[in-house]
Amino acid sequence: MKTNIKMKCDDSQFRKVMNILKKDYKKQYHYENMYIIIINDLNAECEEIDSDLFIRTNGSCEENQLKDFIQSQNENIDRVNDWIKQFNDVSLKLKKKNEILKKARIKRKNQREELHKLNLKLQKCISLGEHRKVLDWHIERNESLFAEIDKLKAENKSLKESSKISCNMLHSQKDTIVSLRDDVINKVDNITYNKNKEIEKLKAVIEYLESKVK
Repeated sequence: MKTNIKMKCDDSQFRKVMNILKKDYKKQYHYENMYIIIINDLNAECEEIDSDLFIRTNGSCEENQLKDFIQSQNENIDRVNDWIKQFNDVSLKLKKKNEILKKARIKRKNQREELHKLNLKLQKCISLGEHRKVLDWHIERNESLFAEIDKLKAENKSLKESSKISCNMLHSQKDTIVSLRDDVINKVDNITYNKNKEIEKLKAVIEYLESKVK
């Protein structure tokens, strides 16, 4: 900081100068008749300095330092701009990657939905195949049952024919049996009649003999 100087300041300049002076308490300064006086050697003469220059150069009162300061600030700004540019580039890349990732997620979601639909179709086909197998089994079973029914019908028809023949034979045999029964009954009646006649004769002989004995 430049010393052995004095500056005429208005209120606004005074506040700015005081803010700069607060950074270096070793320097002696005082305020006199609108002037701020900064001294380092009591015997030295004070050079009057424009307060705006003091403020602009941050107390050094050298424009080159101000230029260096501005240049360093500009370099810092350039670095910050580079960082901002790099950040924007990274942000843009991240944005593009996020868009790619979003599209990939949507594509993956669509693929999952398509896979789910295919699985449903496959399950439906498998189910139809199983139903077809069950249906074929029922058809085969029904065909077997129909064949068995046809066999039973044929056997039933044969039984009916046999039954018809048997009935005819039974009717024929019935007539024979009835005839034989009637013959047997007649013979039995004749035998019984003859036996009864013989018994009557024997009874008459017994009665006659009993009468003779008395």
